[in-house]
Amino acid sequence: MEDMLRPLRRYASFRGRARRREYWLFILLTWLIVAPIGAIGIALGWWPFDAKGAFEPLPRGGGTLVDQGVTAALALVTVALLLPLIAVQVRRFHDTNRSAWMLIWNLIPYVGTLVLFVYMVIPGTEGPNRYGADPTEEVDEWGRVIGQRSSTRR
Repeated sequence: MEDMLRPLRRYASFRGRARRREYWLFILLTWLIVAPIGAIGIALGWWPFDAKGAFEPLPRGGGTLVDQGVTAALALVTVALLLPLIAVQVRRFHDTNRSAWMLIWNLIPYVGTLVLFVYMVIPGTEGPNRYGADPTEEVDEWGRVIGQRSSTRR
């Protein structure tokens, strides 16, 4: 649970490193928040696609109160979680000893998503790297390593 909520506690922190577990548990948390909102909306008659299959979460003309409410709730969650999502992604790149410039892959449809997925799955560098201490090691308040969190590697 701690790894799942750490990106929210480090809301806009782009420094340091993030373990794979921290990243993927935050993705799970995001889906656990977004999916029920969408499911309730669909159960109440909200459908985010038009007749041609294009994504249109709010129909032309404003839609019904349900359409407006579900769209507003999803927009609010998206805005609230966007910065911590970007921050944890940056820290995940740092764990693999890569720059935050790798976020540019987010702008390339399909191929970029695949590349990002691969980078989010590969193990981080063992031991400290240019972005900080290994996140699997326990550190004191001054950043000195005091031991391993777990006997298994990531």
